Amino acid sequence: MIPNKSGLYNLVTVQKSGLPIFDLTQEEPTGIPLVFWTNTDLKAIKCKLERKQRECMIRGFIKTSKRMKGYAALYDLKEVLLLLYSVNLEYKQSGNM
Repeated sequence: MIPNKSGLYNLVTVQKSGLPIFDLTQEEPTGIPLVFWTNTDLKAIKCKLERKQRECMIRGFIKTSKRMKGYAALYDLKEVLLLLYSVNLEYKQSGNM
């Protein structure tokens, strides 16, 4: 999948992918896994994926604002950290289980 000039994906491409779609502009409540991060989020913690890696590692899509002209790709933070830094992140949910 190749994004548009702004780095986002159109709705048809997103739907054809079969991956999870999180649209925070809708009225219905939605949850998003803690490990799903956008490329912008990853850059903030100094995780830079190459173009091919970005294309192959997409795990879902998100739209956070009606002003967005498409959907941002989501990446699994655990996979990114393992690939770039050989760090195996283990997330353990707190609370009553």
